Amino acid sequence: MLSIEANASGSTFKEISTSVLKTIKILKPQKRLVNQFKNSASVIFQRQNNLEQQNQQLSSLRDWLLPMLMNRQVKVE
Repeated sequence: MLSIEANASGSTFKEISTSVLKTIKILKPQKRLVNQFKNSASVIFQRQNNLEQQNQQLSSLRDWLLPMLMNRQVKVE
């Protein structure tokens, strides 16, 4: 990343040209390592998706229930 930043230019924001980017060497991880990361990350992303869905459901339930509680249409005992 430092090599890319060192070759970036611009006064408002830094950019890098395609020709400069093509000269920068990068490491390509082994397919086995990529697959291990993919498997680990997919579990995390699935958990995140599930939590976001639960959050949305809880928000909807709150939005439906709160006015009823405030108008005393529903009691909590």
